[in-house]
Amino acid sequence: MNGKYKTYYRSRFHTNPHVNVLRNEILDYCKDNGLACWDFYGVMIGDDRFRSGWSNDHLHFNANGYRLQGTLLSEAIIKACKKYHNL
Repeated sequence: MNGKYKTYYRSRFHTNPHVNVLRNEILDYCKDNGLACWDFYGVMIGDDRFRSGWSNDHLHFNANGYRLQGTLLSEAIIKACKKYHNL
């Protein structure tokens, strides 16, 4: 090999188990206190479009991920406004 070698890296990414506990606490608090809350974690987990929306650090979104997040938030706000006006 003449002193030359290749190094291979293997990374695994795991969901933080405390995220769901905190999510549930926030949702319960908002429900108990009459506050609006958008469950983005619940939306994101069930949406395969986010698979390609992560940056290399797997903590932040890339441009496509942030665009999708904005689209979903605007759709949720419009849906909530329509529901409110139909009461």
